[in-house]
Amino acid sequence: MLHLQPHEARSHRAGELERPGVVIQMNRLAQARECREDRPLKCVASRQGCSCGEAVPAAAATAAWDRAQGLGEGLDGFFRFAWQGQGWLGFGVAGGEVRGVFCPTHRAEREAHMAQSD
Repeated sequence: MLHLQPHEARSHRAGELERPGVVIQMNRLAQARECREDRPLKCVASRQGCSCGEAVPAAAATAAWDRAQGLGEGLDGFFRFAWQGQGWLGFGVAGGEVRGVFCPTHRAEREAHMAQSD
């Protein structure tokens, strides 16, 4: 007769895993949001496979977008903002998120190209 140890005698249904409890910090979600807000937003311009290395703190762009939203209709769109004395261009969505930025150099190039297209 075969005798099994108690831990070996447990039966599991197929595809079911035993999951022990995991302890996490209660404010982990808040910390993750803070980290995301502190991340730098890199310039989205790229040419011939090379990306621009310029970046602006996400908090600076988000604050500017929040101000622009307060003045406008709450729509998605481009907005200009200053950071460290230079003019940047950002794109924000109505929910408050900034999706991308153009550094001062690429902002000027984009605006010149748009002016030629008109």
